[in-house]
Amino acid sequence: MSYEIRNIQIFVDSIALAAGGAPEKTVFIYDDSPSGSTLKGTNRASTAVYPGLFVRWEVNAIDTQAPIWISGISFGSKHEETLCAAEGASSDPMTAALQPARITPRRTPWLFTWEGIVPVCVPANVGYPYVIHLSAGYRGGKSYDVEGPQLIWPVYYPAPASDGSPDGAAIEPVEEVIHAK
Repeated sequence: MSYEIRNIQIFVDSIALAAGGAPEKTVFIYDDSPSGSTLKGTNRASTAVYPGLFVRWEVNAIDTQAPIWISGISFGSKHEETLCAAEGASSDPMTAALQPARITPRRTPWLFTWEGIVPVCVPANVGYPYVIHLSAGYRGGKSYDVEGPQLIWPVYYPAPASDGSPDGAAIEPVEEVIHAK
């Protein structure tokens, strides 16, 4: 059995960010989704996912002299509740299950990737926002929060059927035909 992995690459102009640049001009998010993702290359990217999909985040500094890394990812924006948080829970299941993949020694956090599995509670066609918490500098002296990206489970619906009439009027819904007498 093979598992699909959605890779999300975060490119950061760490020098411009440290100089006070806005995330809209310094953070660029891409993913390897074959379809359904939108706003790739911006800090507001919507990555197409589905429940149970394994997701991996990795950050890359455009200027390697200024290391930057993901110090955390939390779901739900700072201004709203998460979609999947259980009543009374302190965080939703994606945030709770998310963890860095410690594939390198602790001294090099900029080489970490972050991984998680999309929870089954993600509703279709609704954005699941998250905040990327970045740290910069060799001792992690600066931190930045990037709000705006989201995961989304796009479910596509077929176009309305046409009865072939020249004006292109759609066929009446079945429930209306059944109730008409």
